[in-house]
Formats: sequence, structure tokens, C-alpha cells
Amino acid sequence: MRFDEEALQVTPPLRVGELAFVSGWPVQWPLRNGLPGAENAVLRTGLPGDLDGWMAAGELDVSPVSSLAYMRHRDAWKMLPGLSISAWGRLGSATLLSHEPFQGLGGATVAVPARGGTSTELVRWLMERVFGVDAAFVEHEGAPDELLRAHAAVLLIGDRAVQAAAQDLVPHRLDLGQAWWQLTQTPFVTTVWACRRSLRAEVQASLTSLLARSRETARAAMPTIISEAAQRLGLKPEALEAYYALLNFDMSPAHEQAMQLLAEQLGSEGAA
Repeated sequence: MRFDEEALQVTPPLRVGELAFVSGWPVQWPLRNGLPGAENAVLRTGLPGDLDGWMAAGELDVSPVSSLAYMRHRDAWKMLPGLSISAWGRLGSATLLSHEPFQGLGGATVAVPARGGTSTELVRWLMERVFGVDAAFVEHEGAPDELLRAHAAVLLIGDRAVQAAAQDLVPHRLDLGQAWWQLTQTPFVTTVWACRRSLRAEVQASLTSLLARSRETARAAMPTIISEAAQRLGLKPEALEAYYALLNFDMSPAHEQAMQLLAEQLGSEGAA
């Protein structure tokens, strides 16, 4: 009797990164909510910098990653088609709050999240190249009101930025997506989905199909996603509906060109 070794092989679990923010739900929510074919996916949730690091360390097979991290690792990572978190203008979840006009932040401290991904790097670039100031950036976590008592300006990303959108905390507010659009007339791509190029071709194809089906399933589930996200953030559903209306989840040639421009401007092209 001859054994078919391939037929006896057990498919290993797929190690799938999951963005900790509700901005990722219109792509990834179905993975936790009964998407057929996701039974073999082991999810690992993290902030943008966490996911970038885990992918770089080979600890994930596929994950949302910051666009700048992808540009740095694209020899090792393959971008999944048709998926991003981006905005053609106002983003709503990457906001710089300041007590002073941004041009007056020279020498002041700006608090940024420790694992903020593309948004953290963009705000540093804006301060230097656009506003012409040499601010002191410090990694500091905490509630927005607490951070603003300790620092002249604070970068909020993800859920905290969405929650703070309706709060009148300081007189000066800069949406990074809107700032990038005004400067370049291109979309601000914060996040893309990527898998490791070292995976077998059939595994890459399986992951591409899984995430595409997750995105399509999420489209039909948006009323539920909006309701659950609003409950999680303690906001009204209308606020989440307005927030998701700002976001774009596609990946077009225009998005890819915008990523290239972002990498060139921020000095990240080819960085390790």
C-alpha cells in the first residue's frame, strides 16, 4: 500500500494580524464573526507598530501593516490587492491637537503614540518640512486631556482620535489626511494588507481570497459593524457612520503612487 504524503499533511494555522482599532473592522470584522474559511486563522491583535514588528519578525503570515513599513519591506512582503485604510482628504483617526498654532511649536514637546505607524512619522515630517519648527517629540500614552496638560501638542490616532473628534479640547486641530491631501492632492494611505512572500503560492492565494471575502462580507454587515463600534467607543452610531464615510478601503494605482510619494518625502524609501 502506498501512502499519499500530501493528502496526509495537516494545514498549519494561518497567523493573521488584526488591527486593534475600529478603522480595520470594515475589512477584518468578519474574521471574528463566522466568516467561512476563517476557521484556520489564528488572530493576533495589535497596534500599528506591533503588527509591523511582528510581520518583520516573521511571526505573522498576513497582516494590516503601516504603508511606510510595507514600502521598507516590500522585498519580503507582498501587498494584497484591493485593500487599504486610506482617505481622500479628512481621515478622522489621525489628528494633531495643539494649544498653540503649529508654527509656534518650536522647542515645545509633542506627545506621540509609541506604536503609531505612518501617522507618527508624517506628523514629524509636517512639523519640520511644512511648519518649519524643531519640536521635541516624546512617546507618551494616556487620555487626551491628561496628555494636553503635560504637552503643548498631542497626536491622537485610531479610536482615541475618533472619540476626541467632537470634544473641544484645544483651539488648534490638524487632520493628517486633510493636511496630506492639501499638500499633494493624493490619498493618505495609512494601512495596507500584506503577506510574506516566502509563503507558498497557494497559501498566498488563499490569504488573498480570505481577506477579499472578509471585505465583501463586511460591506453587507456595516449596520452591525457601526452599531458595535459605536458601543465599543461610547459614541452614537451616527458618529461612527460619519467616520466610516471618510475612509476608503480600496487600493488603486493612485493609492500606490501616493504611497511611493509618502515614502520619498518622509525619507523611508528602501529603509530597513
